[in-house]
Amino acid sequence: MNNNFLARSQHTIETNKYKNASYVKIKFSKKHASILSILTKEGFIRGFFTNTKGNNKFIYVLIKYTNNQNSFKIKCTPLSKNISYKVKNLKKESNGFNFSIFNTKKGFLSDLNCINLNLSGSHLVKLY
Repeated sequence: MNNNFLARSQHTIETNKYKNASYVKIKFSKKHASILSILTKEGFIRGFFTNTKGNNKFIYVLIKYTNNQNSFKIKCTPLSKNISYKVKNLKKESNGFNFSIFNTKKGFLSDLNCINLNLSGSHLVKLY
């Protein structure tokens, strides 16, 4: 997973937040679609849909606002700091105030799903 893309997506969302945009357009990837489905399920975004224009495929992310602010902030793990967490460390880190997404052998999962399924993985994104 290219974390530079996640950082660019974060910047795009943050920039459009100040414009009170209702959606953000980013390039399509199956990995990003699965991360967005986790964010939708957890209530960080309203949803997303895909659209094709010519040879390019895009994802439209429907931004969720609370009190005129985006409902979350993204902190991406730098690619040079590919940190793997074991389940016992996840239990210590998961305090209910932050939400993280991990790359596991079963795909992208939230921190709580990793704990419930007893899976370790590489940290991708932290939302707060």
